Amino acid sequence: MTASKTPRCSRSRARTCLPSKKHCVRHSLTREAVYEDLVSTERQEYHSRAADALRAESGSNPVQIANHLFAAGRSEEAVPLCLTAAAQAQETWALLDAANLYEKALPYVRDPLARADVLERLGRCLSHADRPGAASAAERNLLEAVRLFESAGERVKAARVRVDLAAAHYPRLRHAQAENELRLAVGVLEPLGPSAELADAYNQLSFFRVVELDGPGCTEWAKKALAAAEEAGAGLAEVRAQNLFGLGLACEGRVDEALEWLDRSSSMAVRRGWSWYALASMNNSLILLPLERWDEVPARLDRMRAVDPDHFTTLNCEAWAWVGQGFPARAARVAEKARQASASREWAVSVFWTNCTLALAYSAMGRLDDARRALPPADPTLHKQDQLSLWGAELQLVVAGGRPGAGVVAARPVQDLVPGWAWALERVLALQALVDLGAAEQVEADLRAAPDTGFFRAVRIDLARLRADHAEVLAKAPGLIQLASRVGARLFADRARLALAEASAGSGDREAAAALLQEVMTSALEREHWWQQEQARRLADRLGIRLVEDVTPALEEEPQATGERFVTVLFADVRGYSAMTRKVAPAVMADKIASLQRSAAREIARHHGTVDKFAGDAVMATFNVRGATVDHASHALRTAIAIRDRARYLGLALGIGIATGPAIVGRLSAGANVSVLGETTNLASRLQAQAGPNQIMVSEEAWRRLRDHIDGTAETLELKGFDRPVAAYRVG
Repeated sequence: MTASKTPRCSRSRARTCLPSKKHCVRHSLTREAVYEDLVSTERQEYHSRAADALRAESGSNPVQIANHLFAAGRSEEAVPLCLTAAAQAQETWALLDAANLYEKALPYVRDPLARADVLERLGRCLSHADRPGAASAAERNLLEAVRLFESAGERVKAARVRVDLAAAHYPRLRHAQAENELRLAVGVLEPLGPSAELADAYNQLSFFRVVELDGPGCTEWAKKALAAAEEAGAGLAEVRAQNLFGLGLACEGRVDEALEWLDRSSSMAVRRGWSWYALASMNNSLILLPLERWDEVPARLDRMRAVDPDHFTTLNCEAWAWVGQGFPARAARVAEKARQASASREWAVSVFWTNCTLALAYSAMGRLDDARRALPPADPTLHKQDQLSLWGAELQLVVAGGRPGAGVVAARPVQDLVPGWAWALERVLALQALVDLGAAEQVEADLRAAPDTGFFRAVRIDLARLRADHAEVLAKAPGLIQLASRVGARLFADRARLALAEASAGSGDREAAAALLQEVMTSALEREHWWQQEQARRLADRLGIRLVEDVTPALEEEPQATGERFVTVLFADVRGYSAMTRKVAPAVMADKIASLQRSAAREIARHHGTVDKFAGDAVMATFNVRGATVDHASHALRTAIAIRDRARYLGLALGIGIATGPAIVGRLSAGANVSVLGETTNLASRLQAQAGPNQIMVSEEAWRRLRDHIDGTAETLELKGFDRPVAAYRVG
């Protein structure tokens, strides 16, 4: 085929001779037979004819026309169409489509001012587009737009872009750069009178006040933003200003008014299709909710999911809700998704927030090493809001870990926690952790001017419990339990039950105390809240009350029939057991081992494993005896970490071995325990013997499945029963 013989592309056939899915080829065979074999000049001819045919049709898609013109080498004609389509997509908040179109046109835009304009538009889209690497790309494009405008002497246009650049800097944790860009922009824009860009600059200055917990400063700038937005007819800036004005009111303690402004902002954003800003306002309203209004949480989360169920803001709010409701395992699962979504977008500030949430959730689950890994590093440049989030997570980790917390308590970012720190759930969790760490006088001072509302009442009950003021606890705790139960905040209901159980026992009603403690234990087991289980156990031990911790056998895996399975086997053994028995009273030692076995059985069942046997101070468990799961190595590792941490609390040190591989699994006789036979079992046992105190030894196959989630040191071991050296990994 030659160019002279290229068939005509009539209007009726224009859609059947296009080169790819983007250009509507109806069948892959058509593409292969007609298009793929054409030389470049023939392809350009096809594209050129297709573009002309589509242009002649009314209602043709300008993006398709532009794609054909680009492919035909007629870029000068394609660029205006592409930019028009991009602007239309941007106007309807189809930001990812708009960004793709701007990127397609950009290489062909050579005039510096025109190029700066496209870079500005592209940067704005990428600041909010859901695409990996979008945040850094937004920064780069906006920086280049500022440079080009400044070079051309267009100071006003450069100032307008600086406002967007400041917004792009913040999620990358470049706070100083953001505030500098705003100062430069306002200095140029303010003398020119109200504009959308000036309103946005005021909004960002308002935001930088609220993250420093400066309520009056936040509302002052937000008022200026509202006035400028209304006069300029800038609806998007108005939505942001309503959101920020609400936050400023919240920092001044006017929470009900704040929620009204936030709900107004989110409603307007939803109506206009501005999903990003709708979610921002919804997020702020949820974290401000007082306990009395926590029954609104499910409906508020549903509204966020209706906007975007997979956005990291939605996911992080859902995780926070699970924290407050007392379900840390669910919180962790959702927060892990939120962190992944944030990281793919390069939103460092959101990764920071989700890491704080994960540290809280992992601490409550007893996964203390995971909590320490999740906890962001200290950074003196963080705003007060972020410092408080980090500090609150640190407090929870110290409480759950049973370590001295004087240093963390003393490092409070602000002197008075009540007036400025408006995020209700974060604040109450920190106050309760301070009570647990013995900082009662500080908390009393914090609450001196606090109202008698639900969350503050919960902390006052904790203080009364600490003072052994049984009368106050007996008077206040039942009402709080009723309130927290009604709104679904089981974490706070059960914490109040613990206080009420202690007060009941102190007042002579041991029967009521036992019933309350059993209720807390049953609830905490159901919710997988390790720390509340520990609190219930400790109080029960102190009061001499026996609790039932039923691990239902049905939760354990049951092999379908005897046969070979690919499994993970775990062996754990107490280090220094014989020496300890010579120093510790037999009854005390027996109680420690019994407690460890109960915890091990519970964790093994929770992670879909089967207890093969307990032998004194040792335990063996197998995961995937049914052969139905692929993540059994992960389940075994989580179990190992949980029982190791439980043993640490009991003053015991475990050595643990984990091996993954084939084994014969089944009940070898009627009524017998499940047996797991083969080299994998022997390997797990030998690795356990090589593990030091509080260490986990992992086989090579198990490591291959787990290496993305843990750190370890590779070793080559000579093991009894194995002819060759064995590769293994030591996890601290």
